[in-house]
Amino acid sequence: MINVISQIVRNIIILSILALFFEMLLPKSELAGFAKVVLGLLVLMVVLNPLLALFNGGVEPWEIYTAETNNSTSTANIISEGENLAQELDNNAVSSFQTSLAKQMAGMARLVEGVEAAQVDILMAVSDEKSTLREVLVRLEISEADAQTVKNKVRESLMNFYDLNESQIKVETVLAEEGLSK
Repeated sequence: MINVISQIVRNIIILSILALFFEMLLPKSELAGFAKVVLGLLVLMVVLNPLLALFNGGVEPWEIYTAETNNSTSTANIISEGENLAQELDNNAVSSFQTSLAKQMAGMARLVEGVEAAQVDILMAVSDEKSTLREVLVRLEISEADAQTVKNKVRESLMNFYDLNESQIKVETVLAEEGLSK
């Protein structure tokens, strides 16, 4: 209890000395009056804060100035939860990227003449530092019998637009009568 009272008195003395110091630094103008009011309010706040906390919540006076540590929330737990959250956010970003890129590639494949429908699956290689596109599997529903020409056009379009290697793109075709199945 004595420790708490000495801490309150010490805070009031320090704030009063700082208030006097700032008051001496300010020029004699209208601004000095406003500064005195603000500094006075700070001193009042330091004096009244323990009393208000005591009356508002039934808090013991020494609980106001002493920090209680919560054993369940250690620094290691907080860091671990932060790392888990960062990993989850990275995974969500990669998943969102895969989905939108697959939609874009399917749309681009449908622009090739002879393609009725397209489905794209993307495989990513995920490391600690970055995620890279490993493989693109394109399934095409085509309307014409010359499947190889359509496959080559789709592969060429995707390679040129997305700067991919031929080994990264696998294209499968089915005739329109058979339809695409997942």
